[in-house]
Order: sequence, then C-alpha cells, then structure tokens
Amino acid sequence: MKSKLLAFGVAGAAVVAVVVVAFAVGPEHDSHAAVPSTARSDDGSQTLQQAVALSTRLGPLSATAKVQIVLSLRSKREQTLERLFSNGQGATGSKGSALIAPSTELVRKALATARAAGFVTAWAPGDAIASLAGNPKSVQRLFGVRLSRYAEPGGGIFFAGDRAPKLPSSLEPVVTGVAGLDDFVQLSPAEVTPGGATPPDMLKFYDVAPLRAAGLDGSGETVVLPEAINPALFATLRSDLARYSTEHGLPPADISLRAENRWAPFVSGKDTALTEADLDVDVVHAIAPKAKLIIYPFGAGNGFIPAEDAAVTENPTGILSLSYGGCEQAYISSPAFLKAAEQPWLDVAGENLSAFGSTGDEGAYRCGQSKGPWIEFPSDTPVLVAVGGTVVFLGKNGSYGFEMAWGEALTEWGGGGGVSKLFARPPFQKGAGYPGTKSAPGRLVPDVAANAHLGWSIVSGGKDEEVGGTSAAAPFWAGLTALIDQDLVRNHLRRVGVPLGAFAAIASKHDGAFHDVTAGNNLFYNAGTGWDAATGLGSPDAAILDRDIKAYIKAGGK
Repeated sequence: MKSKLLAFGVAGAAVVAVVVVAFAVGPEHDSHAAVPSTARSDDGSQTLQQAVALSTRLGPLSATAKVQIVLSLRSKREQTLERLFSNGQGATGSKGSALIAPSTELVRKALATARAAGFVTAWAPGDAIASLAGNPKSVQRLFGVRLSRYAEPGGGIFFAGDRAPKLPSSLEPVVTGVAGLDDFVQLSPAEVTPGGATPPDMLKFYDVAPLRAAGLDGSGETVVLPEAINPALFATLRSDLARYSTEHGLPPADISLRAENRWAPFVSGKDTALTEADLDVDVVHAIAPKAKLIIYPFGAGNGFIPAEDAAVTENPTGILSLSYGGCEQAYISSPAFLKAAEQPWLDVAGENLSAFGSTGDEGAYRCGQSKGPWIEFPSDTPVLVAVGGTVVFLGKNGSYGFEMAWGEALTEWGGGGGVSKLFARPPFQKGAGYPGTKSAPGRLVPDVAANAHLGWSIVSGGKDEEVGGTSAAAPFWAGLTALIDQDLVRNHLRRVGVPLGAFAAIASKHDGAFHDVTAGNNLFYNAGTGWDAATGLGSPDAAILDRDIKAYIKAGGK
C-alpha cells in the first residue's frame, strides 16, 4: 500500500503523514499495510538464511512454545494441476475438488504419524492444506529440525530451524511443502495522508461508466479478500465501508467475515492492517457495489496459506484480490516453504478462478535496491494476474487522458515488475508483443496495470484517508472483473476464470481494450510499446474489454 496527497484544485494543501508499518510472513510475506512484530529486517531485503547468519543465537526455543505448521498436500492429479499452473491456465470441465484433492488414505497415514510425534492435526477430506499444532519437541520428532531463537542486530527476535526438514516415509508420498519452521518477519514503512480520487473519477477514466449504465453492478458475484486483519476489527471495517458508501452515494455493502483459529495468531491491539483492508473493500465496492465481499483474515504466522487456500476452494466462481506478497528471492531460498505457499495458487488453476495480486510498491527492487531487480511472490506465479501501477492524467471532463508508468525516484516508490527467477515463461507470454525468451526466460511481471499514484479516497478507522499503490490497483481489477462476470452470466456464458490467455489474445488485436502505456519507468524498466516490465499490457478500457472478453469466450477461447 502506498499513499500520497492529492488536492483537487487546492494549492499549498497541508500534508499530515501517519507512519504505517508493513510486514512479511514466513520468509517474507509483505503486507502493504501493517501489523507490528518483534522481528525486523532493517532494509526489508534479507532472506531467512541471511538473517540467521547476521544474528546472535539466544538458545533453543522454549519447550512450551506453540508451533503452528502448515502442510501442502499432493493432488491425486498432480501432473494435470502442475501443467495448468505452469501454463497460466484454469481447468475447464472437470475441476475443483477432482483436481485438487489428495489421497485420503495417504493423508490419514501422514497425520497419524504427526499425532504420534505430539501434534494436534486439522484436515478436512479434499483439502490441499493440513494444519499441525505442536511444540519444538514435536517438530524435532517429526522433521528432525531443532528450533532456536535469534536476535537481529536491530533488536528483532525470531525463531528458525537448524536445517531443512526431512520428511518421514509416511509423509513423503503426500506432503509437498512445510511452512511454520520459523517466524522470521520483515518490515518496511508506508505513508497515509488525506484526500483522494472518488469512485466517479475512476469509473469515467477507465470507461467503467457504460457498464454501470447497462445495469452491471456486480450482482450475483463474489470477491474474496485475504487480509492481515484481526477478526475483532471486522465491525470497524464494516462501519468504515458503510460510511464510505454513504459519502459516495453507493448502496450498502454485502460484506462478511470467514475466520478460523488455525489462521492465527491474529495481532491484537492497534492493527494498522485495517487500512489495507479498508482500501481493498472500498475500491471493490466503488466499482462493483452489489458484489458480495468475503474477508479471510490471517495472522502474523503462516496462517495466510490456509486462509488463502480456503478463499480459493470455498468460492470456485468467485474473484480473489490480494494486496500482500514478499521478495521472490526469499521464497527461492526456502524450497519447503515455497511449496506450501504455492498451494493456493495451484488451486486457482484447479478451480479456474480469477485472482489479482499487487506487484509491490518498491518498483523493480522488491528485495531492496542493494539486491538489484527482483519481483514479488505470489504475483510472480503463472496463474495470478500481476497488477502494476500507473500515474494517471485526466482528460477533458475527467475522461481518459494518458498514463505513465509509476516510478518516483525521490521517494523510491514505484510499481513492481520484472522477470521471475522462480517460474518459467508461460505460453501466453510467448506471442507477439512480448520479449524473446533468450533475454528474459522467466515469467514476466506485471500482466496489467492501473492507477497507483493517484490515491483512492477511503474511510479507515472512521476517518477519511487517501491510499494508493498497487494494492489499490489489484482490487480495482477484481471489481471490474465482477462486472464482466455478471455480464457473461447474463449472456449465458462461462465466467472469465483465469484470464491471462484472454488478456494476451485481446491485447494482440490492438483495438483499444488496453491502454498501452509507453512513457515513464518503475525505477529500472521503461514503459514501451507492447508488454513492458513497468505496466504489463497496460490499463483497461473497461467497456471495450468487456465486449472483447464476451467475443473471446463465445469463440471458444480458454
């Protein structure tokens, strides 16, 4: 989340800044709005291994400490699911539980072994995620890992294992990844200031207004939002959204909370992740005011993995918006954790669900400028629509003027983008308009872009704020997709599903569905004709994109 003051026609407006802290979970699961933690990386760029090397070991983790483990489970149709995922596609026909479900017999054997080691287990047949609750002794018995506490030079405290986990023979056939063997957390600052763009501004600028005038308002569609918010603050979130609706003449929102204790520990006290959640729901509601919103809260541990997975598998016709992520380098250096964190996005392919993720607000330097260009996980996964950022310039009467890539050299803000070092180039990014695979063999990020520099007017904690960044651009695209899905259903067509192949095919027609952003940079990559690492294919002309997606699906596009 990034924010910046916007004053419409007001010169010399005062800026009142509130410092917000952003955090990462696991190796580095960074939120663009904050939850405080005891563990801190000074520049937000360290991997777990680097942090351990630079820190002082304090001794073993307390024998009574609670350790929450997340296991990702191998699908019975693993090869099909992996192929869809790698190709950036969603399943058609037989999908969902048929593709995602692991072997019940193998999971039960694995969990029996975990219980014998001292864990309390939680799993429902068909789920691709299982949870274990235990202590350091349980971890050592099951995985052969000793957990120790470490003190960082800056004063942060975290725990980590002394080696990679070794799976017992009963777990090997069905467990693909393990998360929870550390609680290393990384923090970085963001700003919040008053002001902001209103719903009519963006409806007109991106040509959403004709869809709304045609009666499209998100009715019958569901947008799910994993958020790092304490469930105790849901009443505040709902109240903020009600005030936002009143201020902007929107109908009351249909918003609900879906929470489980195994997605904890939830942060208590002042939870500044409320600002991020407010931003996400306000933006979606502004675009698709009749869409149903479901919040999936997660805590400061590894609860984001089962929360994200539940958001996907419980809403197979929904749309997911995610404003969280972390440095890709950290996930590469922790393969067991990566496999667990990857599971929700494999399930996106299995369910053929539209999912949009922010690419981060550090430009091309998601892991810190000292590391050189890196991108963000999970927006680097081949099935998540990676949403970058632009600077918007309004035309006459608020219509589309032009856009530039978002990159501010002075503040070092910018839309995330670049080339993945983790995932190979998917087929939909090998056509005309994309760079050759020799120069850039990895998955290209972002896919699309939208306003990030001009913050949205939102309500947070009962107060009017302006908040921007790519974590405003992602829910904008989710809201737009809710309108398009409603139109598709109205015309007796399937929903969009994983839209990446459709976006690439439509952009290649050059008929105006995408505004090709050709100016500016994201602090490293320049915008240019066709796909670029600053703005992807560009931003939408919503009315043309809706028309083109209907034509694409009618013609049998997948």
